[in-house]
Amino acid sequence: MTSELPMLFRHLENCEGLLHGKKVILLCDRYYASAELFLYCMLHGYRFIVRNKSYVYKDYTCTVEQDGDICVPFSRAWYRRMKRDDCRSFAEGLPALPLRVVKNRYEYILTSRKKKQESAVMEAMYLTNLDRDSFPADRIVQLYHEQRWDHETAYFDIKTHLEAERFNSRKHNIVVSEIYGKILCFMLCGRFYEAADKENISRRPETGQMTQYDYIPNMKYIADTIRVEHRLLQYLGDSNDTGMEIYLSDLVNDFSRCVVPVRPGRHYKRWGKWMSRMPTYKFRVDGRRNPAIKKCFNMNGYMTVQK
Repeated sequence: MTSELPMLFRHLENCEGLLHGKKVILLCDRYYASAELFLYCMLHGYRFIVRNKSYVYKDYTCTVEQDGDICVPFSRAWYRRMKRDDCRSFAEGLPALPLRVVKNRYEYILTSRKKKQESAVMEAMYLTNLDRDSFPADRIVQLYHEQRWDHETAYFDIKTHLEAERFNSRKHNIVVSEIYGKILCFMLCGRFYEAADKENISRRPETGQMTQYDYIPNMKYIADTIRVEHRLLQYLGDSNDTGMEIYLSDLVNDFSRCVVPVRPGRHYKRWGKWMSRMPTYKFRVDGRRNPAIKKCFNMNGYMTVQK
């Protein structure tokens, strides 16, 4: 499976028993805008919010100014392209694919504690089947850009910093115990992160943040420290110990001093990145496939390009 969409279908199939009868909202980025995925969600009673690309259903989305409904008719060619029999059968019973289109001009600030701030502006469009009365356009934006990002960040921390995919046994009960243990460890790291962030803010002058960038606690440092601090487990086992409060205060003070800057452009640059030699590995550390590259004769190197 080279595409993320087949892996999503496999994941949803494995979770059908767990999600049956529950209220589900699926949040996806621009690479998941698929009629087959929409039909699958409708077939199982799931709600979805998918950020749309500008060219997907463009003949229909162009008629919506801010918040409106569209109906995309099916065709025989569309039926033939569907790989799932259940989605194809469900589509044959519908005259068209009903979708709600929400367009938004989203503005956000990288940090709320920086003295001089410039808001970033982003044009976005979403496809959803959520009810307009219960979920207005502002609520759609909040779900996608705020709550979705919080969950993705938490998953990244658990997967990367706490090695959620690494297990010491193949036995089911041990694997489940390790998963719960790592989630519990992440919750503990989150409490220390929150306390360290408050401690860091309390040291700042009343005029506000004066440095060029805002600084936040280093979550990786917190996770690495908690995993090797065996004394923490001893103190948690005996909460009446008089040294526990001093020990926890020292940890918070240490975490508040190990910080990282929050600056624009700090993420991995995918396209237009120059490199001196071709990568010898297919995937990066974060699991993504390396982008295509082309030879740069003027700079004697290579540049990543978008296909």
